[in-house]
Amino acid sequence: DQSLDFLSSHPNAPQRVELARRHARAFGPEGTHGESGRDYYLKGIDGLLYGDSPQEGYVRGQTFLHGSLGIRFEVPDGFQIDNKVEAVLATGPGDVAIRFDGVADAGRRSLSNYISSGWVTGLLPETIRDVTVNGLEAATARASAERWDFDITVIRIGPQIFRFLTAVPKGSAVLTPTADKLRASFRRITPQEAATLKPLRVRVITVGSGDTIGTLSARMMGTDRKLELFRLINALVPTSTVAPGAKVKIISE
Repeated sequence: DQSLDFLSSHPNAPQRVELARRHARAFGPEGTHGESGRDYYLKGIDGLLYGDSPQEGYVRGQTFLHGSLGIRFEVPDGFQIDNKVEAVLATGPGDVAIRFDGVADAGRRSLSNYISSGWVTGLLPETIRDVTVNGLEAATARASAERWDFDITVIRIGPQIFRFLTAVPKGSAVLTPTADKLRASFRRITPQEAATLKPLRVRVITVGSGDTIGTLSARMMGTDRKLELFRLINALVPTSTVAPGAKVKIISE
């Protein structure tokens, strides 16, 4: 029953292969060699945006940066950042999770009052503290619910309140160091820093005489698995080599 198949509008891989073969047979018998259109294809995707768009900010290793908001912060080593439209999420060892987002607050209420306004489940009111974070007005608190302990940090920049929510399994000793790392790393970026931020793009390059898969994959950005991603986007297997003059894809600014 196709009405129950959530892949009906986005066929799975075997269905896509079969559909491609069906279209190809319209041009000739299977196995017929013709123009593959590789150069045309590579020219068409050269410069294609890859990953985060400028409107959603950038992830560079353990750092999140947002040019138009003018902010940046870092997560601890071992954490993986997932930049979603509604929030920035990060997960780390020991079932630790971080959520970062922002809300408008034109009324400019005190941050202590904002934390206690009802959006934090399990808030421990006696833990609310007014603090500063790299010169910015901020407040922190703790919360506890079911199997989790939380650190809540809110920071004001103009009419915007930025929010960190750090969650750890109840009783975990890593809550304080993780939250402290986030707070200490959060700061405004200068217009000059913002101007240097560029999105990642697909770049088509020509293999040079001294290039190898290792040297080419080392130029990849936006991943800590450079070799694996380079092989993937170029349809290379572990035993493949690259020839001088060939065109390959990399991810870079």
